[in-house]
Amino acid sequence: MQKLTCCLLPIMLLCSGCASIVSPSRYLVRVNSEPRGAEVVITDHRGTEVYRGKSLAQVNLKSAGGFFRAARYQVQISATGYQPQTVPVLFKLNNWYFGNIVFGGIIGMLIVDPATGAMWRIADPIVDVQLERGPRVMGSLRIVTPDMLTSAQKARMVRIK
Repeated sequence: MQKLTCCLLPIMLLCSGCASIVSPSRYLVRVNSEPRGAEVVITDHRGTEVYRGKSLAQVNLKSAGGFFRAARYQVQISATGYQPQTVPVLFKLNNWYFGNIVFGGIIGMLIVDPATGAMWRIADPIVDVQLERGPRVMGSLRIVTPDMLTSAQKARMVRIK
């Protein structure tokens, strides 16, 4: 048993990544807005929609945007009568990634953690937005010339000096 442990331990250390062992490669992001029930659309760096729903939402997002590239998402929040807002969700380098120097080795640093996305961690897992009311449209203004009016409309015209 002791021989097996002595043989397996170096192999496990060489074939694993430190951040992959202690960190997830997907993160739960909470989207809250005022007013509640606003439309939430999350897109990735390619513009591909990864989530559509209403706030209050909890969405599981991958931390990898590609090999050695952190994911980037845009959270678009909108509601009728309010100005829409877009908030980025960013990932930054995970400090556990540097544990590969001691534990994960070159394979963990150059292959495992970059491939799984565990080398990245979420910067802020909460998107909390206060939407501002949009401008009210009371009516509309239409400019016309006299030749565009009917005879009944022309009869109601008042000359302004």
